[in-house]
Amino acid sequence: DDDFAEGSKIPLGIPYPFIEWKLRDRSGDDGELLVKTPEISPDAKLDPEGYFHTRDWISIFRSGEWGFLGRDDGIVKIRGFRVHSSRITDALLALPGVALASTIVNGEDALTRRLIGFVELEPSSTLSSGAIQSELEKLLAPWARPHQIIVLPSIPKTANGKIDSQRLRQYSEETAPTSGSFDDEADQLKALW
Repeated sequence: DDDFAEGSKIPLGIPYPFIEWKLRDRSGDDGELLVKTPEISPDAKLDPEGYFHTRDWISIFRSGEWGFLGRDDGIVKIRGFRVHSSRITDALLALPGVALASTIVNGEDALTRRLIGFVELEPSSTLSSGAIQSELEKLLAPWARPHQIIVLPSIPKTANGKIDSQRLRQYSEETAPTSGSFDDEADQLKALW
């Protein structure tokens, strides 16, 4: 079930010459499209280098043309695999006793990027983080499982009633494991070096 199979690439043509661009999370010839241009809206949020993150995942064909692969809404590359955070959230919500769930990505590069699952339990539930991880092993591939499950009394929401991902991200940074690694395989590889 690869949403980015070769046949799903939609040709976009070639970029305008006055647009400066690059790919983030580049793997071969695909990644998130970042653009820098004087034509961009003054209200657009730019990164420190002045690039706008489009959240569009593209591929570059051999001809130099771009191909649209999809929106990067909740899709992240973890150890070479594209993972849909929404599918992780769906798996968490499917567990008996889970009232609300959210999955965020923490870390900016391939070495530090981690998936964090947040869970709010139903009042009668006694699920632990470990029990949730065990259940997810039955539902998700190893690369698509959260590195950490955090059970909260209540998942924070914005004034509009949506899950407050920014607060969850801040919370995950405050509670990140101090070892700097997030799985046994990473620890074993680190020990080899």
